[in-house]
Amino acid sequence: MVTSSGTIHRIRINAPDPIMAFGLRNEQVERSPAIFLSGHGIKINTESGRIVFIEKLGDESHIFGLGLKALSMDRKRNRTACVNVDPGGYVRFKDPLCLNIPFYVHVDGSSIHALFFNSPARVEFDFGVSIYDSVMVHIPAEDLEIFLIGGGSFEEISKQWASLSGLPCLPPSWSFGHIISRVTYLPSSRVLSVVDRYLKEFPLDAICLDIHYMETFHIFTWNSDAFPDPEGMIRALHEKGVRVITNVSPSIKADQNFKLFREGIGSYIETENGEIFTGEMWPGKSAFLDYFRNNARNLWKHWIKDWISQGIDGIWLDMNEPTVITGDHLFPPSLVHNLDGRLIRHSDARNAYSLFQAMSTHEAFREAGKEPFVLSRSGFAGIQKYAMVWTGDSTASYDDLTLQISMVVNLGISGIPFCGCDLGGFLGRSSPDLIDRYYRTALFFPFYRNHKNSDGNDQELYILPDSYKQKIRKSLDLRYQFLPTILDLADGSSKTGLPLVMGLFQEFMNDRTAYYLDDEYLLGKNILYAPQVEKDKESRQVYLPEGIWYEFFSGHRIDGKCYVNTIETHPIYIRDNSITRLSWGLFIAGTGHFEYGMEREQKIKFSGNVLRSSYEFHCERLVFCGFRFSRAVSSGREFRPINNGELQVLEISSFREIMFFS
Repeated sequence: MVTSSGTIHRIRINAPDPIMAFGLRNEQVERSPAIFLSGHGIKINTESGRIVFIEKLGDESHIFGLGLKALSMDRKRNRTACVNVDPGGYVRFKDPLCLNIPFYVHVDGSSIHALFFNSPARVEFDFGVSIYDSVMVHIPAEDLEIFLIGGGSFEEISKQWASLSGLPCLPPSWSFGHIISRVTYLPSSRVLSVVDRYLKEFPLDAICLDIHYMETFHIFTWNSDAFPDPEGMIRALHEKGVRVITNVSPSIKADQNFKLFREGIGSYIETENGEIFTGEMWPGKSAFLDYFRNNARNLWKHWIKDWISQGIDGIWLDMNEPTVITGDHLFPPSLVHNLDGRLIRHSDARNAYSLFQAMSTHEAFREAGKEPFVLSRSGFAGIQKYAMVWTGDSTASYDDLTLQISMVVNLGISGIPFCGCDLGGFLGRSSPDLIDRYYRTALFFPFYRNHKNSDGNDQELYILPDSYKQKIRKSLDLRYQFLPTILDLADGSSKTGLPLVMGLFQEFMNDRTAYYLDDEYLLGKNILYAPQVEKDKESRQVYLPEGIWYEFFSGHRIDGKCYVNTIETHPIYIRDNSITRLSWGLFIAGTGHFEYGMEREQKIKFSGNVLRSSYEFHCERLVFCGFRFSRAVSSGREFRPINNGELQVLEISSFREIMFFS
């Protein structure tokens, strides 16, 4: 049966009873599946207990999405599996990874659509490898629910997909700042000294405590030797303005003397024989809560609320694919989950495990009256409703820089806008230059965390040579200058589902060149960034799409659809007829009529010779490019601009309306 709501079509093959329910408003029966599918050039075959989905792949086709993939921006000419796995560190082309969304966007010329296969089992995708002109999707089931999403642009697809999978939860503002972590900072005196040394030279918003803060890896415990007064340490960090995030894995030591293990009896994942499943994890032999069970989620919420009552600001859900540290790191496929009395094989539900865990963690914060911050390594469609994510255990390299851009862009396309990477690379060795390049590359990523494994080099910024500290300080200074815009875009994303970080092709869909760029990206629609990603190079070529662009630092105007050469360390270009909100005020580019939409529907509008704000806007200065004036009047006072090359600077502390005169 095919039912539709607007441009979203639900296709039911046989009689699916999906684990994850995705609802449509005002759903209406459309036509039979055979007629509908043939009209869209789609074939579906059922064979040997599985479904094979086939659609045409054209010469001009491009494929995006699928969650976290160590692939180039365009997924075309790749075979990949959607099953959440701990890869134990990855490089380009390693597949699969820890966060998979069986959702892809297919662009073919001026046509665009998206497909979501509602199965948290292993789903395999073949984009023109086995059959050159075909997409083939293999689903291990006889029944399936598929959603076909139409639209004329990436923006329409993103909004429709968010209406189906859920709008992102807006994380706290501090979580968009600079965060540090490694395996592992201890004892507590070391935690405090690291933070103090950072704060002397760099901004810092939060610190993550990795697994060794626990007592022999028992969750929700403290290593009493290393952390004799954890609440005192947390208070001291808060006094410094630094939040605390703790790593929590789903493994519970299978020890009858461990109180939490005893409390979990009746809530664990079971074998097909009804026995508690145990697998090897950090504590040793461990049991795992079955988050599909309502009682397990309630118990987890109780534990989380008790844990964060110490003043902990955030929970970092790790190893939650779920993972064991032996063999292929996977659970046996025959394990059994209990979803409201319905028994489901683990192999059929695996990818949704972390989603249910993140949901209950998020709800625990809400019930405790605290603003939720949840960071999850794994997830499924809808994870954005409950958690931020990051790109997992990357291996430090210059190639990883462009790979991370592809990963963050495609996570955004997959419906997960709040994400980032491990600055410096989690595994391997990072030279000072490479650390600097990570900070530059991820400049506008929503999540901005320096993280390193225990066997990697020390990459605390304060130990680096002064020349590199100065370079990274410039990245951090720019990050915090642009933070108001990042936060405004994040607020907008929580209302629309639109990503913050985008590939150029998402805004310039008809520009063929945009599909071949993996080292540039957009922050919103109006800020283009082309980081310097090559080793030992401080110059690069930047492609600017059609339209007028202004160099951020000089105000120099460039007519787009061209390549430009630059030696700027942070090549940032602002689109014509736009307003950018910065920590010190506004950057106003162009001479037309345009506006800046902010949180709570606040607006700033520019209309030829007048700048208006719907509220009293406080600032240090306003910067103009592409627009010249000799004087400005606000609240009866006259101001003269300071000319700085092609930029004009107006030093003003606040305004509601400014009139400009030539």
